[in-house]
Parts: sequence; structure tokens; C-alpha cells
Amino acid sequence: MKVELSADDLNKIKEFSQNVIARGQSNKHFYSTNLRTPNEQFEDTFRGKAGEVAVHKWCRLNGIPVSEIDFETGKGTFGKTMDCGIDLIIGRNKASINTIKSYDKWLLIPVFKYEEHKRNGIEHLILVKVDRDTESTHADIVGFISFDEFDKKKAFFGKGEYPMNLVNDNYGVFIDELSSIKNIFDKVKSTQSTISKSWS
Repeated sequence: MKVELSADDLNKIKEFSQNVIARGQSNKHFYSTNLRTPNEQFEDTFRGKAGEVAVHKWCRLNGIPVSEIDFETGKGTFGKTMDCGIDLIIGRNKASINTIKSYDKWLLIPVFKYEEHKRNGIEHLILVKVDRDTESTHADIVGFISFDEFDKKKAFFGKGEYPMNLVNDNYGVFIDELSSIKNIFDKVKSTQSTISKSWS
């Protein structure tokens, strides 16, 4: 499901990514001693936020209640009141947005982040392909899977293993296990509910 990102969207994402790096929030790979280059930091942060914006725009266009995007703290929808990991509230469900490049075929969650998701009650994992070139950024929502379904189907990939020389231990599912994002209409608890202002 392709989503067009406007020039305003891209400017906000760029500014957010630069601010995150300036605050020193993004200089290491998750729970790893491996430092990323400034360019790697920027690209990873930009891609992640672009995925959130794409899902947010798609929900709004399809009349699905969704919380506002955090362009300030970099800690997720609940900012400082919660651990990171909750990117958006869709309907009444907590969602984590995950991004990959166009050639990747797996939804991978670092083990430490998987445990964090369990603690925070994440209900949906949404996967977005985000690709950037010198002229544009392309976002394509691959699909979603409930956290419970992910838990049942997940495979373990150790640090340094296939499919991408991982820097952490991960759990993952192949993208064919995901449902179309259109089916999220049937999964959210109430598509007619309004989002509390405390979520924005």
C-alpha cells in the first residue's frame, strides 16, 4: 500500500532526525557497542520516522482514529510517560511501526525490544518499506501482524546470522506471514472511537 509523503512531511522527518542525532539519542545500534556513522544514524532515524508518517497518513485517509506523531521527544506516542516502543495508537490499539528497505523480506524485532513490547502491551506490528534516493522517499506499507500471532510464528535469528548480519539477537517472521493493512479495520477494537487528547 503505497503512501505519498509530501515535502512538508519530509522536512519534518529530516528536522526530527537531525535533532535526535544532536541529542545523542541514536549513536549506537540497539543494545550494541557498535557505533554508527552520522550518516547511518540519520538514515536509520529518517527511515523509521517516515514509516510512522506513512501509517499515520494512511489511517487518516481511511477514517481510522490514530494518535498524533511524536516529532519532539523521539520516545514514542506517550513521550516521557512510557518506555519507547509505542509509536502510534490505532483505534484503541498500541502499534509498533517497523521499517525495512525494498529488498528485505523479514519483519525482525530485537529480542530486547520484543520483551519491551510485551511489557508495554503492543498489539500490532506494522511493517513499512522505505527507500530513499537523492530526489525522493518512497513508503509502501507491507502489512501488519498482531503481536500474539507474531509470538506464535516467530523464528530466532542470533547476532551475526542471516538474513542481514544482525547486530543483536532477533525474533522474526517472513513478510508473507503479514496481513494486508486493509484488514486492520477488522482488528482495531473500535474504529469509530475518538483518540483521547492525552495520546497526541
